[in-house]
Amino acid sequence: MDTHLNDIIQSFIKKNHKEQLYNEHRAIVLFDTLIPPIFKANVTNVHVKNEILFVKTNNASLKFDLLTHRSDIIKHINNEIGLEVIKDIILQ
Repeated sequence: MDTHLNDIIQSFIKKNHKEQLYNEHRAIVLFDTLIPPIFKANVTNVHVKNEILFVKTNNASLKFDLLTHRSDIIKHINNEIGLEVIKDIILQ
């Protein structure tokens, strides 16, 4: 993205106090990149509330995999964003 445009967007986000909302959106996008394409259809809802990433899936194998790698996923998302945006993942 053009640096000047990026600066304008960041300024707008800060001016309107939307940093947390923006970072939550980034966390959801990053989480989506971690899901293998074969499982994406099994994830029906992802949202963040109170620093918790909620993931709804009907696939037991995916649930098990996410539970097993929960702490790694949280670390990856927070490291990519540069802030502690996600503290936990809840599977539904």
